[in-house]
Amino acid sequence: PEVAKAAQENVNLATALADVQILFSDFNVPIEIKLSEELVQVWIDPDAFRRVLGNLVQNAIYAVSGMANPLILIRVQSAENKVVLEIEDNGTGIPKELESKIFQPNFTTKSSGTGLGLAICQQIIEQANGKIWFDSEEGKGTKFTIELPKTA
Repeated sequence: PEVAKAAQENVNLATALADVQILFSDFNVPIEIKLSEELVQVWIDPDAFRRVLGNLVQNAIYAVSGMANPLILIRVQSAENKVVLEIEDNGTGIPKELESKIFQPNFTTKSSGTGLGLAICQQIIEQANGKIWFDSEEGKGTKFTIELPKTA
């Protein structure tokens, strides 16, 4: 499904991440946020970006559920003209044989859901002239990385 071109604006990452932290505070999974600087902004549709963050954090929570010391770490590093956002968990990881399917529409490893989450995330990030990818190791966890052009 095509995501409608949305109204893009300056989004402050610190604010967006704090919102996500609050949204998932009931899940009893620590979400640690590390920002390289206080004010980092990207040009993206704010609602769509919240969907991306929410989806990635929700997937991370799913990956660490039932673990002894679950942790989700969100890091933001700012370079000259781009922002790198990493969402890392210490969960189950993604099996090698499934890695190539992760961004395909209708692919899911969960018992519920449509499997559109990551396909839509990818579309939203690419519409904002960004990139999204992941590294995963079974039994150790997964890190999703988003790279977006930085605004002022």
